[in-house]
Amino acid sequence: MIYRSCIGGQKCASSRVYNFLYVNSVTPLPSHKERSILLNTKTDYVQDSVLYDFSTDTLYCDRSLYIAADSRFDVRVVIVGRDPLERTISAYWHYCRTGKIKPKMNFKDVFRQHPELISKSLIGERSSKWISKVGGENIFLTDFKKITDGTSELIRIANWLEIKLHPKVIVPDHNDPKRLSKSVFIERFIHDVSRYIRKVTPVSFHMGIKRNFYKILGGALTASVDFDRELELRTYVIKNFSGIFSNDRKQFLMLMDKYSK
Repeated sequence: MIYRSCIGGQKCASSRVYNFLYVNSVTPLPSHKERSILLNTKTDYVQDSVLYDFSTDTLYCDRSLYIAADSRFDVRVVIVGRDPLERTISAYWHYCRTGKIKPKMNFKDVFRQHPELISKSLIGERSSKWISKVGGENIFLTDFKKITDGTSELIRIANWLEIKLHPKVIVPDHNDPKRLSKSVFIERFIHDVSRYIRKVTPVSFHMGIKRNFYKILGGALTASVDFDRELELRTYVIKNFSGIFSNDRKQFLMLMDKYSK
């Protein structure tokens, strides 16, 4: 059996990979991203004797790992990583939006009740485990920044997974102003501008800049993120987890240099 997988981590742009492949693949791909074939077999995951798996749950599941390592599989796996700090913050707001976390909950309680916010950010550790069991020759490591920077890495992933694409690829772009309301497009634009500012300025400064963009717009937009709260969250996570995050990120980047194909 042929096994082809792009398994996250969670909040690392694996959905962008899946959407690109789903839209552009000549062969139909699974219509459901977040149900692992190795956890819950569905017939629509199998196309022409190829088993496809795009669930982020797979990366963190030891049972899935041991099944994927079965010698009967012809395995190719893509693992997408991200800076652990940014992944944790993104996951925190995702939990807030989905009701898993109350927005004003004490951070100590948040991470006690949801330790996976930290453990799922340690993608270097999980990647190392997959490599040791499945074999580095069967693993392609890439990163959030590469995935979100154009189509070249997405096409490389498709080639690695042996997924044939249509001659003219389409990039599902959630920032396309023709597909978004004006307010949502402006909000996304502000987010992108602030992301560039963040690269060259202290956290407190760029958060202030981002808030002022919204004030300039006269409060026309409702931000999905409380920026004062995010600054507090960022400070808390750096204070308490920067050591393990730094070590894991170094581990992932070292592995990615070796297994980026």
